[in-house]
Amino acid sequence: MAAYTWPTGRDHTPASMSMGWDVQALTNVSPLNAAAQRVEVPGRRWHAVLQMPEQRRAARLALHGYLGKVGGDNLVTLHDMSAPTPRGTCNLTGVTANAAAAFATSLTLNGCGASTTLLAGDKFSVALTAGGTQLVMVTDDATASGGGVMAVTIRAMLRGAVSAAAAVVLNAPTTTWRLVDPNISTRWRPGTAGGPIADPLTIELLEDFSG
Repeated sequence: MAAYTWPTGRDHTPASMSMGWDVQALTNVSPLNAAAQRVEVPGRRWHAVLQMPEQRRAARLALHGYLGKVGGDNLVTLHDMSAPTPRGTCNLTGVTANAAAAFATSLTLNGCGASTTLLAGDKFSVALTAGGTQLVMVTDDATASGGGVMAVTIRAMLRGAVSAAAAVVLNAPTTTWRLVDPNISTRWRPGTAGGPIADPLTIELLEDFSG
């Protein structure tokens, strides 16, 4: 299994991208009074939908070549193209994290810059002790101290431990994705002046961290 970086350039830029959560939760309902309890369990994954625009033949075939390479057995490496960098003022390089346990929902970051910020909805990835990285989202606005130390609350909960001085990526942080349906085909309008035109194409992705 290999992970292939989503190509750059106009031919591979979607007209729109949505990105949110696929949440795992358990619901218990009392048989006596119908009171319900809902508890989230580890396993929250990112879910994304890329809407490709109408395209000329060469551009769409190049896209199909990439998607064919990924198929059902390989992965896509991709960042949130709608927000490649945080809205906050935190340094984009030189940031590290303190040690944290698996399932933690907060992290302490170092090297953020004096009094800089990360805002709710900002994303970054952090290196996990067991290998690989995890893409997380800041849930509450946070401000660094004068020494550049910032405590942030995050979702999803960490799926593995983080070691002291773990690397943090804030500039186009990526995660790995699997095609929800690798059976992707294009509907063409072959009689169009100037050559065939491909209709808009929807590509659905789900975060993969099976290892």
